[in-house]
Amino acid sequence: LTLRSTHRREAIINAWYQSRGLRVDGTNSLIEGFTVRYGNGGFGYGGGIMIVRAATVRDCLVMGNWSAAGAGITVASEATNSLVEDCTIEGNTATNGAGGGVVLYSNSRGRINRCIIRNNGAVSGGGVWISESGSISNSWIVGNRAWQEHGGGVYMHASGTTNPATLVNCVIFSNAATQYGGGVYCAGPPASFSPIVNCTIVSNEAGEDGGGAYAYWTRFVNDILYFNKAPTNANLKNGDLGCVISNCCTTSNYFWPNITNAPAFVGAEAGDYRLATASFCIDAGTTNGAPGNDIAGNLRPRVGKP
Repeated sequence: LTLRSTHRREAIINAWYQSRGLRVDGTNSLIEGFTVRYGNGGFGYGGGIMIVRAATVRDCLVMGNWSAAGAGITVASEATNSLVEDCTIEGNTATNGAGGGVVLYSNSRGRINRCIIRNNGAVSGGGVWISESGSISNSWIVGNRAWQEHGGGVYMHASGTTNPATLVNCVIFSNAATQYGGGVYCAGPPASFSPIVNCTIVSNEAGEDGGGAYAYWTRFVNDILYFNKAPTNANLKNGDLGCVISNCCTTSNYFWPNITNAPAFVGAEAGDYRLATASFCIDAGTTNGAPGNDIAGNLRPRVGKP
């Protein structure tokens, strides 16, 4: 089944808080170009869109929805490899659980790509909550809140050592958590080494520890963790000393090849986190396991260094 708006995001599904906005049961369905707003998932998941079988949601605005968890979009465990792409997911509220913006639930291996996830709120995982496996790539995660627990921007944990949760080429800023991980909270388990690669994690805040990230068994590669705030470990808390932190820019070298120079953004005050020409971060990473393009589609690495 294909459900497509003839004008981008101008067709509106408005549930007026009487029901969930949309439930997708058909395998390999495509939902494209809608605004889905004011959905109510009640005490369950998926106030805006509930994806029950493998499907693609593309170029949708999902806003102002609420439910106990997964208020904007929920990808259920049976919806294996579903894709949420080119969407804006904003102002959604999970009233009693995780994932204000998006939930990738229970080993669904769902994918989020080229999305803006902003100003959502939940008990934990204010922007995105990944349970056991799933990936976020080329996305902006901005201004989300975990108002009781962890992971203001993203809460993620893997399924054993073979199905990691993955975060690649994302900009994560101005998120907040009451306890741990203002930008990102990654929960392991042992030896899972969920990769956080080529991400910019800046200007986030945690009430207790790990303003940028609070992590167990995580592999940080080519990341910038700077200008975050917390009472302890403002930028990064290595929760079990089992993390790999290499080729990153942060305030400690963590006994790996990292740099501690400030990253030198073009205009952080205006939310422009591109690297300025003189930044020490340019071409300072590794190509091993890194994407060939940055979030704007530019080839990486650049030729030469500043």
